[in-house]
Amino acid sequence: MFKPGDLVRHKNKPEWGLGRVTGETGEGKVLVKFAARAGDVLLTPEGAEKFLVPDTGVIAAAMGPRPAAPAPSPAPSRRTPCVNCAVDLQAIRVSPDGLWRSCPSCSARSGRHHVFLLASSAFDELDAPLADDVPPPHPQYGWCRACRAGARTSGFKTCSQIR
Repeated sequence: MFKPGDLVRHKNKPEWGLGRVTGETGEGKVLVKFAARAGDVLLTPEGAEKFLVPDTGVIAAAMGPRPAAPAPSPAPSRRTPCVNCAVDLQAIRVSPDGLWRSCPSCSARSGRHHVFLLASSAFDELDAPLADDVPPPHPQYGWCRACRAGARTSGFKTCSQIR
């Protein structure tokens, strides 16, 4: 049913995020690499049929059929606070009116301020902000479409302009 390159999600382990089928053994077992889980998962054909579902979301479409590569880190290893609000630049912020949302990758590139983009046009619906205590489902969680595509964005506001 699943072949190498297919994008999948585990029904019982949503915290593992998006997975890519990386291989198949001679016995039909399926090898899957999940974005938010260390190591590969080997499932029997019955287990794959029972627990894996194809991913047809926007993230899967953007990733295309190529093998998964480790996502680049959007920021340096140390945390950097915003000079305006003092919240970590990696934190996803939403404007009081809900129209603007920060992109962690754009903010990390700025190095000083949260960079806000129009939430309705710059972000995928699948990327609604999570609660603070829930781990991100994907290494590029919260990134705007431009950052996921490796491009620069325009039409943004900084944290000082939003407050």
